[in-house]
Amino acid sequence: MSHIMKLSPVFKDYLWGGHRLHDELGKDCGTGITAESWELSTHPDGLCRIASGTAAGETLAAWLADHPAALGTRAGGRTDMPILIKLIDAAQNLSVQVHPDDDYARRVESDAGKTEMWYILDAAEGAAVIYGVVEELSREELAAKAADGSIVSALRHVPVHRGDALLVRAGTLHGIGSGVLICEIQQSSNVTYRVYDYGRVGADGKPRDLHIEKAREVASLVPSEISLGGMARLGFLRGGAGRLLAATEYFTVYEFMVKENLSFAADAASFHALVVTDGMCTLTHGAQRISLARGESAFIPAGLGAYDVAGHGTLLLTHV
Repeated sequence: MSHIMKLSPVFKDYLWGGHRLHDELGKDCGTGITAESWELSTHPDGLCRIASGTAAGETLAAWLADHPAALGTRAGGRTDMPILIKLIDAAQNLSVQVHPDDDYARRVESDAGKTEMWYILDAAEGAAVIYGVVEELSREELAAKAADGSIVSALRHVPVHRGDALLVRAGTLHGIGSGVLICEIQQSSNVTYRVYDYGRVGADGKPRDLHIEKAREVASLVPSEISLGGMARLGFLRGGAGRLLAATEYFTVYEFMVKENLSFAADAASFHALVVTDGMCTLTHGAQRISLARGESAFIPAGLGAYDVAGHGTLLLTHV
């Protein structure tokens, strides 16, 4: 368990994706449409593999099943990753959708709920995301507006820019707009209820399924507060700077700007998950050195202890 692991992602070719994961982030996903790159995942729908060290080629899920202490004591004895990290390239608008909370998802879908955080890697001029309702709606109004397409005008459209961070709680109606490149950190779940899909058809030529009845049961239909700037700046750090982006019962996320060298420590409580969002960083633990370019990820087992990050770049650090 005493080593840093670079990870190989899993790619998804949903119809709204584009080419930026390949063209800008250098992902080995071919030149076709790629919508998502699952960077850290043990979810059955996308199993990441270890790309470095003696376990290279093994799925992270299989390795964790043999080394559950690597998740840390806060994982509560589970052997699968409690979070999922992905990169999202929205060349088109994503559907208006909502995710259930844990209670509903476990009862109805045998899966976890999904609270997520978006970190904006890049956004075209004028790009926006959908986040919650403008005014309170009834369940009946939600269903009617979803059916006639007017739901989009009843939702809040929030302009976004590079470096913005948004926490999207389970139950929040939301959608990523075209021209937005995102790093998403979420509960390990793949449950999505589609409310409106802009009249698109799938590869089979048929409209994609909507899940309006389930959405009615789980959606929060009152306006909610939104913050784009994270929660707090960490102040001066020798060799860099940082800010706390999100602190929830499911994950805590920091952004660090590495200017020279930053030191971290993964104790027995939780693993660390790193994603480089800009520039390049080198991770060092003892004699081990791993370089991460923009868009690459690493898993730091709980209990690893001290490690250093050097270079000039920006990274997200997540723990539970």
